[in-house]
Amino acid sequence: MKWLVLTALVACSKGHHGKDECRAEADAVGALLVEAAKEVPSFYEPPADVKLVVRSDLLRRRDLKPGPVITITPSELRVAELWLGHKQLRARTLRTLDELGVALREVRAIAPAESASDPARIFFAIEPTTPWERVVASVDAARAAGFTAPGFVFEQPSALTPPPRSGIDAKLDALMSEEPATRAAKLAELTEEVVGPCDSLARSFRALARPVEEGVDKGMVIAMDIAPSLVACDCHVNIPELRAVMFRILHVERPVRIVTFDPAKTAERISFPPTTTWADASKRLAPVIENATLTTD
Repeated sequence: MKWLVLTALVACSKGHHGKDECRAEADAVGALLVEAAKEVPSFYEPPADVKLVVRSDLLRRRDLKPGPVITITPSELRVAELWLGHKQLRARTLRTLDELGVALREVRAIAPAESASDPARIFFAIEPTTPWERVVASVDAARAAGFTAPGFVFEQPSALTPPPRSGIDAKLDALMSEEPATRAAKLAELTEEVVGPCDSLARSFRALARPVEEGVDKGMVIAMDIAPSLVACDCHVNIPELRAVMFRILHVERPVRIVTFDPAKTAERISFPPTTTWADASKRLAPVIENATLTTD
């Protein structure tokens, strides 16, 4: 969503500050937003009803291409909605592993034709109480369908404290329940209202619409521009509302970390009793493990 909103933003609201007060507030807001922008969003945003194992020992991955995501809980299997190129993998809920196998073969028929994805890669978002035997069976079903490079999604705890609520947060809360594309467009419109007649900040936002070099993080660019742009226009915006809107855009509420297996590497064997929970078993998926075969004792 971040990229949709940043691309759509073009303008900037009103406030009145002394120069010293403006500089202090601009620096504080800028520093907060730069910290928020450091977490680059993943192609996969965990839905609110999906719980993940929390890990703090895994590194960010900027090299992973989008791919299908399978959510596994003790009672449900779910294929996440995902766009691969111009083709869409529609979200669906499955009841059995047999249905998962059928769905995975359908997904496999799409994935190889999409240059944006690794045709062998599939990701698993697994609820912590899921039994190990269910994880093993799901990974085996994926391998049988041709997905030989599994990735396992974890949640990184966020160390960033959200700013105090402002008068605009109620509107922002309502927007968060919208579909991603609709949410992005409405959030961009709301940001235009907040940003108002701050010419320097308006120019900074408009620059987002222009092509940038590959690898340039637009979120970080705009975050770093906030403080100097505010100072340049004497903070003629509502600072709390600007901070609230931009924090929602830049902050990744649930950062994810992903451990991937490489089928070209020698596979270790990871085995647990069938009823072992994923929360316990997943501790064995250390960052140094390049590939593994998952089995039950």
